[in-house]
Amino acid sequence: SRKNGIKVKQWDLNQVPLPFEEASFNVLTLIDVLEHVIDPLALLKEAHRLLAPGGRLIISLPNFARIGNRLRMFIGDPRDILHWEGYGDEIEHLHWFTLPKLRYFLKKANFKKISAQPVGLPFGFIFGLLRLYGLSKILLVVVVKGENVV
Repeated sequence: SRKNGIKVKQWDLNQVPLPFEEASFNVLTLIDVLEHVIDPLALLKEAHRLLAPGGRLIISLPNFARIGNRLRMFIGDPRDILHWEGYGDEIEHLHWFTLPKLRYFLKKANFKKISAQPVGLPFGFIFGLLRLYGLSKILLVVVVKGENVV
């Protein structure tokens, strides 16, 4: 990024506040981040501080309550559903989220409502049609600071 003339700051997201002025961003993304930080609520509160009014926060993270995990629990599959196969040492996720838990954290961080989108084909599309966002493998939400989003 620096080679292309883009200003870059590297920062440990566990260390809040972040080194930016209040309301200095129109868009922030937390893509596969919240499940890895020590205090996701502190980071969401910091995102709220950093967003300008009307700014958007885009979040993507694994859904603990995805349909595959629910089916494994239903049939009593002994695999550890807390860890995703093929991810290093399989202990890097400090937190697991469901859509209700993410909504709870966002409200605690002073965001009003979120817009959830199912991700992945074919089931994400089907879950979207049925408004069953909480069953998709990945949770994708968009939050607008200071506005209610349907």
